[in-house]
Amino acid sequence: METTETQLNIAFEGERLRDEGIKRAIDHADRVEENWQGRAFSIFQSYARSHDTFATEDVRSYALETGFPDAPDPRAWGAVAMKAVRSGLIKPSHFELAKGKSQHRTPIRVWKAI
Repeated sequence: METTETQLNIAFEGERLRDEGIKRAIDHADRVEENWQGRAFSIFQSYARSHDTFATEDVRSYALETGFPDAPDPRAWGAVAMKAVRSGLIKPSHFELAKGKSQHRTPIRVWKAI
């Protein structure tokens, strides 16, 4: 049986690995497309101003429709969403099932614009 301390260590390690993966994804996107994160954040801001609730995949779809280059790794959009949370642009609302085919209806975060 795992102790509370062991469970916390596992959780912290999981968060560390998540954050490391997101950082690698955003760094890669910025190497492929100059200032990809900054430009993606501008699109995210614009989308949040015109939508009360939305998922990051909605912003990504919108960005692609406008001709914005997709990130080599979709986790880069997670970094953009986290920046939006830290800057007070959005907050977590609820979860819903993903619409994208590649996401296989996995639960995803829905954001509420602030």
